[in-house]
This record gives sequence, C-alpha cells and structure tokens, in this order.
Amino acid sequence: MYGILSSTHKQIHSMKKLLSLLTAVLVVTLLSAQTKTIFINSKKADCVGAAPMKCFQYKEKATATSWKNWYGSIKNFTYKEGNFYTLLIKEKKLANTAADASAIEWQLVKIIKQIKDTTKKYTAMLDKYVFVNVMVNDALIDLTGTKATLTLDKKASKVFGKGTCNNFFGGMVLIETDKNNGKLSFGPLASTLMACPNTINERAIFSALEKVTGYTVINNQLILKNNDKVIATLTVVAN
Repeated sequence: MYGILSSTHKQIHSMKKLLSLLTAVLVVTLLSAQTKTIFINSKKADCVGAAPMKCFQYKEKATATSWKNWYGSIKNFTYKEGNFYTLLIKEKKLANTAADASAIEWQLVKIIKQIKDTTKKYTAMLDKYVFVNVMVNDALIDLTGTKATLTLDKKASKVFGKGTCNNFFGGMVLIETDKNNGKLSFGPLASTLMACPNTINERAIFSALEKVTGYTVINNQLILKNNDKVIATLTVVAN
C-alpha cells in the first residue's frame, strides 16, 4: 500500500511540475505576443531605414491627428494603396535580431474594416511646364520663345526637362500643403553636355532650380520660390 501511495505522490508531483512549466510557457507567450488594433493610412510615406523605402503610416487611436511610420512589414496582410484599414494584429517581440532589424513583428489577425479613400486629391499642379522667366541676382530674364521646359514626375519623385540647349534631370521632393501651394526642391541635377553657342539663359535656369524651396499655382502658371521670393515663372503645357 505504501508503495502505491508513494508512486501516486510522485505522479502528482510530476504533474504539478509539468503544470508549472506549461503555465510559465503560457506567460512567456502572452508577454512576447499580444493583440492590438491599429489604423493604417491610405498611402505609404517616404522613409529611411537601412535604406530609402516606403513605410506604412499607422496610428493606435482613431482620434489621433498624426501618423507614425512603421518600418517593417505586416505578415499575411495584402495592402492596397487608396484604402484606409482598421486591423487587429498580433505584436510579437523577437529575440536575437540583427542590429538594423526591428525587434517587434506584426502579424495580421483580421481586417476589421477597409474603407476606400475618397478624399479629393490636389490636381492644381500639373505635370509639364514651359519657362516664362527666371530671376537671377534680382534681374528678370525673359525666356519667352526659348521653349525651355520643366516636367514633374510626382509618382517617381523626379524632375526632367530641357534648357535652352541641354536636357536635364534629377530628384525631386514635393509636399503639397494645400490646393495651390507646397514645398518643393530639386536635386541633385545633371544635364547633357552639348556644345551650345550661348548658355547664359540655361545656366540661369539651372541656378534657379537649385534654389527652389516651394511653389504656388495661380491659374495656369507655376511660380517657383526661394522661401517667399519668386525666382521663376512657368506656364502649363496643355495635354
């Protein structure tokens, strides 16, 4: 009888140890992975992690007025730009991650809500323009008839065009602040190196473009500015 009781006691003790171990594992699991609701913006933002990239914009409260950048992916989530999302995700803390990698992983549990972004996009700033004039050292240079052009590729964040002789191209940063105004900068710019008899006006164009910090659209004209100072005027080219 004593042997049976002793064996039973050992089994109960072993079960208690197993239960304690399972409880500890469950606690660790709960601590390392938890669910929460996040809100995803209808477009991604330019950001820089290990390299330039596009980041999800998210917030944790629907009433928040600003968006944060999420530099990682969201497992099992297929994102379509132009839609707002409310997501239930599982957030898990990772161990032994690389120095430039996130220590947190997001995984989709379910899409709570998906709503199409019907916000009216700004359309006042068109793509292709021809130079009317440019300001250099407070002197206005008339470019009428030179056919010098400027094309803004907003999707690719690039600018290109033609001076009075050479073609030029480069990067662009454009931030629309309202329907007719915004921040704008170009660079670095590069150009072809054709032998031209007179490049004074072209050098004036390139010099002005490198100083641009913003823009205003008035009717069919694009006004390029350096802070509040007008440095070039262009007219839209009809499609």
